[in-house]
Amino acid sequence: MKLLELSLQTDGQPRFRQHLGEIKRYVADLPLDFDAPPGESHYDNAVLPLVDAVLSMNRQYAGFVVPRVELIRHSGIQTIDQLNDAITHLGISGFCQLWHYNHPQRVEILKRLIAKFQAIKKDMEIEDDLIAINAWGTKSTIADFDNFDVKGIGFTTFQYLRLLCGADTVKPDIHLRRAVKDATGRPMSKLVTVTLVEETAHELGIPARRLDYALWRYYSQGKSN
Repeated sequence: MKLLELSLQTDGQPRFRQHLGEIKRYVADLPLDFDAPPGESHYDNAVLPLVDAVLSMNRQYAGFVVPRVELIRHSGIQTIDQLNDAITHLGISGFCQLWHYNHPQRVEILKRLIAKFQAIKKDMEIEDDLIAINAWGTKSTIADFDNFDVKGIGFTTFQYLRLLCGADTVKPDIHLRRAVKDATGRPMSKLVTVTLVEETAHELGIPARRLDYALWRYYSQGKSN
């Protein structure tokens, strides 16, 4: 997903403005609630966005992810280094027991994500973990995925991680992509989905993350049927 590709698929796409208008009209006709804030936007513990992002891959959020995030919240783990130490001391199987999820591969992904953010924090020369991840989230862009390079973290999870860390962006999950398809009559790539929804939010004068969450709530609750 190079910058050239981004340019060709968005500004260079002849029907981009047409699709943007279609999405704006579609959104205007839906009974969306823009006042409900995303719950994950209030994390006050720097390890929780990392845990949330890894747990959320292809899992039901309220019933599966939230209880396990809460287990980590109440475990006493407060920093990224402490999270790394917990995995080291407990081992993969022990950490699986800690967060009640017997999936060693997810713990391995979490370890790699921890290492990435330890490096990011060092490069930014910011001591406080929460300030560091929020600074990264705020300054990150869609193009940064090319160099993120964490095995197991795909583009959708990268976008979700940016959201969790404070970026005003959207996650191109199944619900958001369905919304764009319903609005335009055609499926879009994840990259184009993100760009179209971000630009829609900009033109509507609302935060992209609020539009993302409103569409997620609408579709996840089955109202589109």
